[in-house]
Amino acid sequence: ATWHDIEQIVHAIPARDLTIHLDVAMQAEHEEWRRRPWAFNTPNHKFFDWTHEQMADAEAAVANRVPTDVELGFHICSVWHHDPNGGQDNEVLVDTANLLSEKISRPIAYIHIPIIPEHDKNSDYWPFKNLKLHPETKLYLGLVNLADGLEGAKRRIDLAEKAGGLSDFGIGFFCGL
Repeated sequence: ATWHDIEQIVHAIPARDLTIHLDVAMQAEHEEWRRRPWAFNTPNHKFFDWTHEQMADAEAAVANRVPTDVELGFHICSVWHHDPNGGQDNEVLVDTANLLSEKISRPIAYIHIPIIPEHDKNSDYWPFKNLKLHPETKLYLGLVNLADGLEGAKRRIDLAEKAGGLSDFGIGFFCGL
């Protein structure tokens, strides 16, 4: 069904005017839950199951069909916005970005990963040292959050650069939509 909709869009809008933005929401959220089910009060994750590998295969099956002259990007979501008490596992989000990069053979223009306001320690950012994105892929970090505004964003930028080893990334709002 997703491919059918994308196919209609691709035929209706010239590639130079189009970006296909895929939201890897429940897929990444489910992996966070799978690794720490005790941390989240999200009972919907008990009723379905797929592995991280299956998620990446499904995303790649759609993404690899998008014509290469159409810009393609991803937002990788976090279960945090459903249950903030469980925190956010940046290792899962980095692993998800890496799996997408491994499975998708066409160019990926960008990947957006949210960063929660509570991520204020060096250890929250170490997973970013393990990113393995395509050379053309721009990383966007969702560092801006209404909870603490510009000051919080500046603090998270500094941590991403120093603790995460990142030097070239874009900045966006927490949610990638």
